[in-house]
Amino acid sequence: LNREGRERLLEAFDVVNGIAAIQAQLQQNLEQTAAPPTALNIMYISDVHLASTYPLLRQYAKNFGVSLVVNTGDESQFGTAAEMTPAFRKQVRAFTKVAPMIWVAGNHDSPTTVNVMRSIPGVLVLGTKTTDPSGGFTVTAQELNAFGLHIGGLPDPRVYGAGGAFGSNEPSVVDPLERTTADQAVQGVQPNDVFDIFATHEPTAASELVKALPGRVRQVNSGHVHEQNATGDVQKDGVINLVEGSSGAGAFKEVGLDVKAVPVEFSIE
Repeated sequence: LNREGRERLLEAFDVVNGIAAIQAQLQQNLEQTAAPPTALNIMYISDVHLASTYPLLRQYAKNFGVSLVVNTGDESQFGTAAEMTPAFRKQVRAFTKVAPMIWVAGNHDSPTTVNVMRSIPGVLVLGTKTTDPSGGFTVTAQELNAFGLHIGGLPDPRVYGAGGAFGSNEPSVVDPLERTTADQAVQGVQPNDVFDIFATHEPTAASELVKALPGRVRQVNSGHVHEQNATGDVQKDGVINLVEGSSGAGAFKEVGLDVKAVPVEFSIE
């Protein structure tokens, strides 16, 4: 490089360093000082879709003193083991060192995805998802107690690219499948069981869980639609219904498409 070229290169480095410094300051100063002290902060995330947002989410979790993370699925895109790369799994492991994660499978998560997530330290997978002889998928709900909270989890019965109803996105097909799955999943729930949180992927399934367990679900959490529900819709009839946006900002689903970029979204409760 000649003298002019070296000067321009140095100027470019100055700009890059300045941007990096600003970003670091933003991430280090995300504390919510206006919030009253609480016994437990829970972070809700969903629809990461393989995006490399876990370092940012980890910083938020640290700044807000998060003790527990609930993730309502769509971790992968096509449900293959290959796409869950070592680098991505390393990001998840680093994230769960801040707080343990309760995870339920979404409609982009295959039984293979479930097995990968079960193998990551700090990830507690709720519910099972298996391939049945007909080519569809069978899911079961599970429950646990964490930090004094009774939490249930129900995977989505669909898998992206599957045949028939299990791969459909048509509401007329999907909604009955989601409702039937939710009704069947809670048949074995004890009569006096009350859930502080019931996590699932699809909002239709979340609504059905509330109907199937009247007065016994304090909060449902779901995702799928890549958009948080409006503040006025969060609490109705004594039940908190929290629909989370995409914590992966839509990932590569919008690449090459003429659509508005989706922001990184999550909630702290």
